Amino acid sequence: MAARRLAILANLGEAVRVELEPVLSELGLATVSARDDLEVLRLLGGEGASLVLAEASKGSDLCSRLRQDESTRNLPIVLIGGENGREGRLTALRAGADEFFGEPFDQEDARLRLSALLRLAGAHSSANGGSRRTESPDRATESVDRRALYDSTIAELDQVLKQIRNGRPPALAALRERALPLVESMEGSEEMVALALGARMANDLAAHHVNVAILGLTIARQLELPRQDLERYAFLSLVHDLGMARIPESILSAPRRLTREEFQQITEHPAHTRDILRQAGPQFHDIADIAYQQHEREMGQGYPLGLRGEKIDALAKIVAVADVYEACTHARTYRKTFIPYEALQELIEMRGQYFHPRYIKALMNALTVYPLGSYVQLNTGETGRVLATNRTNLMRPVVELLWNARGERLGTPKMVDLAKTPFLFVSKPLAEDLLPRS
Repeated sequence: MAARRLAILANLGEAVRVELEPVLSELGLATVSARDDLEVLRLLGGEGASLVLAEASKGSDLCSRLRQDESTRNLPIVLIGGENGREGRLTALRAGADEFFGEPFDQEDARLRLSALLRLAGAHSSANGGSRRTESPDRATESVDRRALYDSTIAELDQVLKQIRNGRPPALAALRERALPLVESMEGSEEMVALALGARMANDLAAHHVNVAILGLTIARQLELPRQDLERYAFLSLVHDLGMARIPESILSAPRRLTREEFQQITEHPAHTRDILRQAGPQFHDIADIAYQQHEREMGQGYPLGLRGEKIDALAKIVAVADVYEACTHARTYRKTFIPYEALQELIEMRGQYFHPRYIKALMNALTVYPLGSYVQLNTGETGRVLATNRTNLMRPVVELLWNARGERLGTPKMVDLAKTPFLFVSKPLAEDLLPRS
């Protein structure tokens, strides 16, 4: 008999349990509470579980114990508690958790994130429950490793940026070691792209660097650049905007468009980046000169040198396209966030004048019209999220339907491959603020 699907709630207060239980029930999970780590281990040894949710301040030791045990190494763990924010999330992830919810958390956000976590971990086996693991441990571990690589690279960049702000030499050699793992993480999976297109805090400079690395690697891979150039690009993108750490925070986080004087300070950051890299040693001089060009534009409209066409390094052109796309798809304090479809349209309008069409086309081919994780509405009025792309037909992705045509949430999400259903098609992409609220 298949084991029932179970979520263990460890050391969580009553208020949090009340909020979580309807969310977990909607995902087909029964819940059981555990008062301490020993009770969690006893439950795992008996009935087993598909998910563990634990109080953040007490969950680090539990994470460590579960990750060391072969039978629970790949079990999805969520830590809950403390303020929402990047620091809390990174602390939880470093402890071994797969997800972190600050308090208070939004039930709909929690449901979507838990659904994605369970899907990635291979915990869904059937509508009525099933084995705790239907996916091979190697594939589940690979998925967790990509998320860990993404978050740990952001954390390392955060430290580099703090070193620069404090006037200390940045640890660039350690950062350069991240280039090869990032290149390898792009092979055979779109998970890194989904992470790069996910939400981040406005003006999160460390996350911006990592996202530009991932998005630019999709372009570079589409252009079939050799492995050595992929690694050079990965490192270049991780350092391309380090000079922004020398710009006053009051300018970077200004909730408005900048004044002429403030924008002039912003335009000085490529020179800061070049200086930082050159001062780090001769081994970084080549990358420093390329990073200096990332704000140049095809017809000479860019800065600081006003270079045109072939005078601009090819890797700098890739950084430029990835940089603009990443900025468009993430929050700014003074403007709305574009959905991926809108961001691509913005870049298409810039091709030829600002960016060489070759690089825009590569981005379009790499990301498709409807990128992984974006929301779409079908011609039936149903709404869902893109789970996978069809490389042979970019207009027909695999969609997880979440709401019916009346805007009512489906009890059980339904997966549809539009490449196999000719009478269904995407009628329009949707921003998250336009999703049904039921």
